[in-house]
Amino acid sequence: MNGEKAIQGSFEYERTSDGIRLTNYIGADPVVNIPSEIEGVPVRILGSHAFFERGLEVERILVPDSVRVIEPYACEFCLSLQELRLGNGVEVLGRAFLAVSQQEVLYVPASVKEIEAPDELGMRLFIDPENPVYYSRDDVLYKRLPGGGISLEATQCCAEHFPEPSEGAADLPAADELTEEPEESDRRDLRSEFCVPEGVTRIAEHALDKEERLRAIELPSSLRELAEGVLTCMNNPFAEGGISDIKVAADNPVFFIEDDALLCRLSDGGLKLVRYLGEKRELFLSNEITEIASGAFFYSKVRRIRIPDSVKKIHPGAFVECALEEAFFSDQMIYFPAIHPWMHKNVVAGFGENGKRYDISFYDEALKDPSLNAEKVRMMFTRLKFPQELTPELEMTYRQRISTEILKVTELFARQNDVQGIRVLGELGFLTKENVDAVIEVLNHAKMQEMLYAVMEYKHEHLENEEYDFVL
Repeated sequence: MNGEKAIQGSFEYERTSDGIRLTNYIGADPVVNIPSEIEGVPVRILGSHAFFERGLEVERILVPDSVRVIEPYACEFCLSLQELRLGNGVEVLGRAFLAVSQQEVLYVPASVKEIEAPDELGMRLFIDPENPVYYSRDDVLYKRLPGGGISLEATQCCAEHFPEPSEGAADLPAADELTEEPEESDRRDLRSEFCVPEGVTRIAEHALDKEERLRAIELPSSLRELAEGVLTCMNNPFAEGGISDIKVAADNPVFFIEDDALLCRLSDGGLKLVRYLGEKRELFLSNEITEIASGAFFYSKVRRIRIPDSVKKIHPGAFVECALEEAFFSDQMIYFPAIHPWMHKNVVAGFGENGKRYDISFYDEALKDPSLNAEKVRMMFTRLKFPQELTPELEMTYRQRISTEILKVTELFARQNDVQGIRVLGELGFLTKENVDAVIEVLNHAKMQEMLYAVMEYKHEHLENEEYDFVL
């Protein structure tokens, strides 16, 4: 019956509408022959985590032609595995199905129609020349799309040399027959430039993540789609700075370079800012821009940015690794704590979350920590001056934290000679008759003359205008 677990030989399995799904390997043999059928029913699926419990000592797994699907993580943590042989029947290779193994090259038969997340496999693929969907060239994996397009799926993932296999999984060459790794000087991961071939219409998500030294890329006239963040390699901590030089074929109807930015024409007539490449520290975005892509300001030098109302969508990760200090919307200003990287990262992460251009809850979450420093005070100032979605309870909390620590706040600003911070204390009503003289004493002791003058001026203008009642 479908869904019921049973045992046959070294496997637990279940019946599905498509055939047998192997759910768990329970054997102890270092060489595992996947059965082609059980009780006359063909084995179609090698299930997720099938080797998780007993796969540590497995060295070889032989998959018959009957199997159609290798599910995600099916052979993960087979630490001793040196060879997985796929029969010419497998159609789908799931995400990270060979995670954490010793296999270096995998033969992909002509039957394979889908390879999920090939950039995560951690090995090189040799694509059967007869495969109608996938092919490789110059160590790059390409996929033919329905309708005639071509997708660049991943780089640094293909083996260019592999002995021509015979028919059937059992006749494939052994792992020790594979061509030796190229010399270090010949390795393609040293390339700093990459020209995407004409005919490619899409660059898939994470396709360039392994290009640690890639700094320049040329995009062809055929290109129509870039996955979010694909030009930034945000998942690769070694790809510092990422791609900084982008050229686009002059006759590309979708992508173009203008004002030091890679832009994309959208179907609704707007423009998407894909990647900012300029050197400006203060940037005013054009009113033609309606969308900001993930990674658009990856490692950018922009510190202050003005985002017009025309921008309706900001993708998550738009400002990752950008030392942004201030962002201005028409009705809101956001201050980012640049001195504290961890807090800065958490606050910047609010861009594009939960369908908003900026989700202010990330800001309030960062301020829950009761410790106080000058950056947090400035953040609370920002929330009080621009109180979008600020509840009365939070407003009271922020005011109480600053009021009860007014002298400490004064000392923090004095250490940084932050005259503007002292002025904002007055603007927001934190300087009162009860505390202003103590604040003056702190500034006088610190010999901060300009700040002292600012407070005394505020006291004179706002706190000394007493009204006297002369009625006897």
